[in-house]
Parts: sequence; C-alpha cells; structure tokens
Amino acid sequence: MESNQCGSTLGTDTYNISCAFQAGTDGSMSNTYDFNMAEVLNKAADSGGIFWPYNFIGKFDVSGITAPAWLFNANNDQLLNIPGVISTPSECFMTDVMGGKIISLTGLSNDCESETILVIPPNITIIAKNAFKDNTKLKSVIMPNVAYIRESAFMGNTALKSVNMPNVKYIYNNAFRDNTALESVNMPNVEYIYDNAFRGNVALKNVNMLSVKDIYDNAFQGNTALESINMPNLEWIGGSAFRDNTALKNVVMPNVKAIFPSAFTGCSAITSVIMFQESLCKSIFGTNNNICQVPSL
Repeated sequence: MESNQCGSTLGTDTYNISCAFQAGTDGSMSNTYDFNMAEVLNKAADSGGIFWPYNFIGKFDVSGITAPAWLFNANNDQLLNIPGVISTPSECFMTDVMGGKIISLTGLSNDCESETILVIPPNITIIAKNAFKDNTKLKSVIMPNVAYIRESAFMGNTALKSVNMPNVKYIYNNAFRDNTALESVNMPNVEYIYDNAFRGNVALKNVNMLSVKDIYDNAFQGNTALESINMPNLEWIGGSAFRDNTALKNVVMPNVKAIFPSAFTGCSAITSVIMFQESLCKSIFGTNNNICQVPSL
C-alpha cells in the first residue's frame, strides 16, 4: 500500500493524519489512492473520534467510494470541491434560520435522501424534531458539536448502525427509538436522556454515556443485546428505563440516588451492580443474592 506525503499509510488503522489537505481547483492531484471513505468515517466513529477530511495528498479515485455528500477542510470552514464526491451543505441540509443564523437542522434535502453516512456541520448544535425520522438509508451519523437532539429526530432509522455525538447534552423523547440495527452509540458528555430515547434498539451492544445524570422512563427498554453499562455520574433513573434488557449482566452506577422500582424489571441476567447505597440496591435487586456490591474508595 502506497504512503502519502504525510507519512501515514492508507489502508491501515492509522487515519489521524495531521498535515493539510491540498486539492487543485479542479479536484485533481498527482497520485491516486484506492481506499473507501466510508471505512475512514466508520473508523473515526468507532474510536470515538471526529473525522475531518484527513488530509490525503493525492487524488481520490471516486469510483466505488461511499462518502457523505460533503466534507470539511482542515479549518472546518470551507468545503472541498472534489467532483463526484463533494457538494455543499445547502444541497443536503434543510435548516431553520432566524436573524441570518442557523437555529437547527431539520432534515435532508431531496437531492441527498440516499445518503448513508452523515457528517453534521460543526456550526449545527440542534437537531430538530422529526428531522430524520423513518430514514431507512442512514448507516452512520457523526455529530461533532450537536448539543440537543429533539423528539423523534432519528426514530425508526432501521439501517442506522453507529452514532457518534461527543458533545451532545440532551436527548429528547423517542430520539433514537426503534433503530433495530443500531449497535454502537458514543455520547460521553450526555447528561439527560428522556423518555423512550433508545427504546427498542434490539442490536445495541456498546453505549458510552459516562457523564449521564438522569435517565427517564423507558429510555433503554427492550434493548436485548446490551450486556454492560457504566454510568459513574448517574443520579436518577426513571420507571422501566432498562426494562426487559434480558442480556444485561453488569451495571456500574456508584453515585445513583434514586431508582424507580420498575427500572430494571425483566433484567433476569444481572449478576453485578456497583452502588454506594447498598440498601437502595437491595430494594431494587433483592437481598437473597450477591448482586449488590459497594465500590471500594
């Protein structure tokens, strides 16, 4: 596999290239690298990183490339113009604008309804209600600066497999409900997850929500593939929040202060729950077992 001028070999796991992307006005360059942009984006999503066009000195072979309709340059402020691969945000996104400023992203334009990988612009902080509801094409979504995801924004996205949203704070009712192919969600800074937000995601295996404080009713109900959850900052869990998570074995929530009795109903596989409030733990998970464990200081 040929190396580029930045010293990183394409086709390996090394995608974090730090030098500048250089393209001619016609999109042509001196060399051709044979790789799939989707693999790069998915690698970034899987590692919890954020993908910007990682600065390949060379020409894209656009044949067979799966790519979002547009990508940013290294400064996050200008779009690359590579024929056949890149288009402008205005062609792909519909937005609410007030006073000349974008308030929220409301959906995809007709020209971009077939997109499978979505990279949300860095100036977007809100995904509007129903923005991508019932989209059956999207497979991966990367949202670098989105802080609010409104009601049913991605509900019924049955092809969606991974979501990377490192700066999201609030996820509202039904936002990702019934995404039956969703396997991985990276949201390390989320604080509030509201009713039914991830309900019915039967393939969900990996969830990063280390900063979550409150999880509301039915938020993760019926996620039968989820085996382990780590929520060190969680304080409150609503009714049926993890109901019928039949594969769930290990729960880490040392600082939780309140749990509705039905929060873990039907979670018959649980073997370990780490909590400081042992009495609260036993009131939920029972006293005739060794499930409840007090963490060591």
